[in-house]
Amino acid sequence: MNITRASWVQLASLWGAAVLVLVTAGWLLLLAGFFGSPLLAAPVPFVLVGTAYGLGSAFPSASRLTENNGSRLLWACLVGLLGLAGTFFVFAAFDAADIDHLPWVAIILCGLPYPLVAGILATPWPFRAGAAALTAALIVFGVWLPVSRDKPASTGDRFAEMVHDVFIPHKAKQIKFDFRS
Repeated sequence: MNITRASWVQLASLWGAAVLVLVTAGWLLLLAGFFGSPLLAAPVPFVLVGTAYGLGSAFPSASRLTENNGSRLLWACLVGLLGLAGTFFVFAAFDAADIDHLPWVAIILCGLPYPLVAGILATPWPFRAGAAALTAALIVFGVWLPVSRDKPASTGDRFAEMVHDVFIPHKAKQIKFDFRS
């Protein structure tokens, strides 16, 4: 398989695998935010990094970083963790724009940051340039969309709130019941 074909297959595989992982293991992120326990979210980054490592092993010619085991682990960490940050950004943009009627579009778009990061790290320069340009355009669109809909919360505020809710432990408010009346 030549470099270009390996890069295309790797990017498509990353997108599909990321969507699959987010649909199956992503519910742990919701539970972590709901219960205020970041330990519930701990397996998700490991699963994403492990999946990226496996796909980097399957297509080692797609990037210079996937050619040997040490740099492949670095590549997998970058793809997995930056992709997870991108997933939070996509959810934050949809939430800030108050788009509730397109949940499947949001889920499919949540897998997009992973191949974009891998594309920026790919060997052929057209992949890097295209992925960087598409990433910049999508970030600008994600910031502009809520503002264009006249919504009070910005994407940045929603992003910070989501990351805080999932990864920063906080004490749950205790509800006191008084049954003396």
